[in-house]
Amino acid sequence: MAIRPEYRLYLQHFGRTRAVEDLFRDPSASGPVALRHDVDHSLDLALEMAWLEAEQGCRATYFVLPDQPYAREDRFLEKCLQIQALGHEVGLHNNVLTRWISDGREPREELDEELRRLRAAGLRIAGTSTHGDRLCYVHRYLNSWCFRESRPGAGGGARPLNAEGQPATKPADAILPPASGFLEVGGRRLDLWTLTMAGFGLDYEAHRVSADRYFTDSGGTWTRSPDPLKEDLSAGRIQVLMHPDWWAEAKRFFFFLSTARSGSKWLLNLLGKATACVARHEFSLNHRFDGTALSPEKNTGSGFEKLRRDPGRARSLLEEVRAWTDTFPNDYVEANVYLGHFIGELREVFPEATIVHLHRDGRDVVRSLLNRSWYDTPEDDRHPSFDVAGWEGLSSLEKACWYWRLTNEAIAQVADHRVALETLTADIASVAWLLSAIGLRLSLPELARREHPLIVNAGHRHDVPPFGSWLPEDRAVFERVSGPVQALLGYASERPETPWSAPAGGPAASAAATLPRAVRWEAAPVLEGDFTSAGAGEIPLTASGCAIERTAQGVSILVAKKRPSHAHVVYGGTKWGQADPDALFLPRPGAYYRLEVDLKLSEGLGAALHALVYDDAGRLQRARHFRPVRAGMESVSIAFRPLQDTAGFTFGLYFGKNHGGGECLLRAFRVLEVRALG
Repeated sequence: MAIRPEYRLYLQHFGRTRAVEDLFRDPSASGPVALRHDVDHSLDLALEMAWLEAEQGCRATYFVLPDQPYAREDRFLEKCLQIQALGHEVGLHNNVLTRWISDGREPREELDEELRRLRAAGLRIAGTSTHGDRLCYVHRYLNSWCFRESRPGAGGGARPLNAEGQPATKPADAILPPASGFLEVGGRRLDLWTLTMAGFGLDYEAHRVSADRYFTDSGGTWTRSPDPLKEDLSAGRIQVLMHPDWWAEAKRFFFFLSTARSGSKWLLNLLGKATACVARHEFSLNHRFDGTALSPEKNTGSGFEKLRRDPGRARSLLEEVRAWTDTFPNDYVEANVYLGHFIGELREVFPEATIVHLHRDGRDVVRSLLNRSWYDTPEDDRHPSFDVAGWEGLSSLEKACWYWRLTNEAIAQVADHRVALETLTADIASVAWLLSAIGLRLSLPELARREHPLIVNAGHRHDVPPFGSWLPEDRAVFERVSGPVQALLGYASERPETPWSAPAGGPAASAAATLPRAVRWEAAPVLEGDFTSAGAGEIPLTASGCAIERTAQGVSILVAKKRPSHAHVVYGGTKWGQADPDALFLPRPGAYYRLEVDLKLSEGLGAALHALVYDDAGRLQRARHFRPVRAGMESVSIAFRPLQDTAGFTFGLYFGKNHGGGECLLRAFRVLEVRALG
């Protein structure tokens, strides 16, 4: 997962930061900024941040939340240990009172279990930070109130605080301690301030560490504090809280295409263990997704030739995988030996994807294919056939050679990068170099080192001997068919004594190294809308549950504070559920669209941008939620790619019932169509 480039600007502005623990243990001296991260949802983003900070010589504190789904993943403790190994502090993000409310877990038992698990793995946990769960505002409590040390009066009296433990800046966030001394929810009662931090080996609570200034990006914007990028941070005791979830770059897609028997499964196993990507092997074409459920459907075994003759069906299967990737935030990487036969469809459905050509010496591939009985039967619908003269009369050897050659030729035409399996298996540094070249990272190098030497999906038949033992006429067949591409991919006619390994400068010196191919994009405006007085009258908008008023500053959308239902505004003069087909944007094959909006929300109002997709009759097929919009944001953009069954689409701004009322000033927007050139 990538971090937005703006984050580096903050690190440059902060200089060499320190952990919150350092600020706590040095209570009198000022110095570097104490950088803190409350890891609410994405530990993968946190790990990427930790790497960036370590590369900049920065130190930070990461408070992990054990009741989040990421804490139940197999690699949870490995990721926490990696953050610690990079020089950062790992602490506990405390949500125990919320757990007591939601599932009855006693705070003492919850804390003991969480801390034992973390410490048993080798994590040094000295600090905690209180989690500002949404239930804190419903039931008016702070999670830190489980500790005696956080009892109001122990350090400054009963001041109204927000759920993060900071002085409340607006009445709705102000939480005061109950005079009764207990928390009562649903007829159950819990005594507060009964546990001691020392009893759990905890030294400090982050919001109680003394600081002259405190900055937070809670909610995704700098609304509860000034933006530290605009402040002089050269002196004083300063704590900056930045949530990793708000700093994610747009999702990226990577496809490793190759022939069979080229190490794709080995590579994906390694990437799945040692990167932050969702990694899948031969997933596309073999799964269906109906918008809610994912189900396997094998299409790359018996009957694969039938699928090759139906590119429209292959495209539909790819679109369903694309829709499935919307269900998670991580980058997606797939290795697939079949997608090389559907390159056009792949480029249409994933136009922004990075394609990497993974290849292996044809002498080894062809031998392995023959040992696996490829092309042994006259009526073979499992393996691809090609438009080669006399194909049906060719031998198994000739067919395997043509398969290796033509598949590699097709992939080489479109790949953004290429790399030899022999390069990657030489040493782990070569894998790290490749990933760096395409924008990925081995975020868990220790796991990578464990996976790298493993042999995956090894062949068990050895009927066909190594190339050097073939009959001269068989070697001549290989050289005649496959020789030109062997040379193109950097494989010498005579095998070298040892496989090439990366020199200090990286694999670029190798003939088989990755060769970048630039993909150029062209963005053309489809619609440029000005909501100011000069052009507002020409822009059709439909409102529901809110009122629209045109002003000189833009379109003012007024959302009532008390309303029985949701509210929304749709572009095009059409309704959310039923559209006028003539008022919709029409998708073009191979294109995706970018919406850029200039707007301003009043404090307390929240919204979300949606792409609304309709069928030929104007009926709503799906409403795709993209990103939240909050007070403090001035401009927002989303990228949207229509699926094959999309007859038309438009965009909507949705105001949920859980947000307070207020005003949204819509000033300008534009829709761009983005297409790959060439």
